Amino acid sequence: MTGIHPAVRMRPVELDEDVTPRRWHRSSANGALTEPPVPARATAASGEASGSGPRPRRWPWLSAAALVALVGLVVAGNAVDSRQRALADRIAAVPGLVRPMQDAPVELWRAAAAEGPGTVLQASGAVVLVSLRAAVWWVTAYEPRSGAQRWMVPVAPTTADGGPVTVRCPSDAGTDDGVVLCLAGGPRDSAAPARVIALDAVGGRPLGRWAVDRPVVGVGRIGDDLVLGSVRPDGRVRVQRSDGLTGAVRWEHVTADVLDDAAAGRAAEVVVGPRRTVVRGAGSEVLDDATGSVLVAAPVGVELQVVDVPGGFATFGGVQGGRLYRDGSDSWATLRGRAVQLEADDGSAPGLLVVDTGPQLRGVDRVTGTVRWQLPTDLDAVAVASGVLVTAADGVYGAVDVRTGAALWQVRAGLEGGARTWVPRTDGTQVIGLEVASGGALAIVGRGLRDGIRTWSVPAPVGTDRLDTVGARLLARGPADVVVLG
Repeated sequence: MTGIHPAVRMRPVELDEDVTPRRWHRSSANGALTEPPVPARATAASGEASGSGPRPRRWPWLSAAALVALVGLVVAGNAVDSRQRALADRIAAVPGLVRPMQDAPVELWRAAAAEGPGTVLQASGAVVLVSLRAAVWWVTAYEPRSGAQRWMVPVAPTTADGGPVTVRCPSDAGTDDGVVLCLAGGPRDSAAPARVIALDAVGGRPLGRWAVDRPVVGVGRIGDDLVLGSVRPDGRVRVQRSDGLTGAVRWEHVTADVLDDAAAGRAAEVVVGPRRTVVRGAGSEVLDDATGSVLVAAPVGVELQVVDVPGGFATFGGVQGGRLYRDGSDSWATLRGRAVQLEADDGSAPGLLVVDTGPQLRGVDRVTGTVRWQLPTDLDAVAVASGVLVTAADGVYGAVDVRTGAALWQVRAGLEGGARTWVPRTDGTQVIGLEVASGGALAIVGRGLRDGIRTWSVPAPVGTDRLDTVGARLLARGPADVVVLG
């Protein structure tokens, strides 16, 4: 019977692709056609479920593609991590910058430390502090993460010949030779000679000790050496660069004019920079750190400030104004303002010099002196990182695009009156400052480098009122303590 079958009576049909075609054959008994036997399916013991239907098709190329994708993700993740580590290492290598922080900092440890320059430094991976205990100056080295004490050495009493003695241990951010060099001496009118003590940074073992025959009015470290300035009885200033371990003099310079003149109210001082040293008082001289030769001599009444820049240096002083000098040349370009000595500079504004004119900050070409941009502001330039100029003054801090001079943001910290005792810090991704939190407590705050959005805020450690850096670590400092944050 033929015709269309109703759908309710139709049954689904499964095609078994594993069935081998069978041939009909005639029976030997009666010659009739007979159907060959159906091959048996594999049992469960052979690896397939009996009567479970056809085996599923397998697509090996899907597994391979997934594996390739997974490997690609891992490689990409490793590449990102490598770039982030490289960026962190690059920023950490810049003196004055903080290694990038992923989270809000916490207090790791604290220790006693004196105020003033040369009292906190890094040497051989340790944080080295100068402190005053029981009328003795001590130098102590600590493990940076745990605060465990490596060594502690007394270096000088607090008084000598009836006068006070202070200790400072200047450092060179570009040198870590495993030696701590400290100067112990009295004020400029002290009769007691100053002394230099050299210590092994690993174990605190004394490596050398030598005397300076006159009170010191300026000191700085250049590599393994110390540059020391002292005043002679005739009022002229002597500057010596000496071996830090032995005191052997590498070069000596005596100013041509009397720079220390008590009658005129002119007290001489020596400021040692990375490549230049300036001697100033009644007049000024700029010296080359390498040779001691005079690069610039300013007339009486001009006290020069000097800033080292790549390929030269800049000066500023009184009626002379600002000048930009190139290495190896006596010629100069006029700067209408004072070149800024930044706390840190990662080189992300190549060829640019930041100049402060008073009512403005300017970006000036380092070679020609041409003004690239100018920004009316009362804030001071602090640091350059990741193409941003960090600024601060009088309880306000903010950021400026250092390439264009465009103001990005600024925040009032609520610290008017004492704000100049601290400057904000940066890790190249955020600006880290001090602000007054609700209730009047002091807080350490992280803000986005370019947008100023607050990313975290933590209470400032008790007894601290300013921020500092050493060895790419963030510190909170107070009158008697240093707190290492991490």
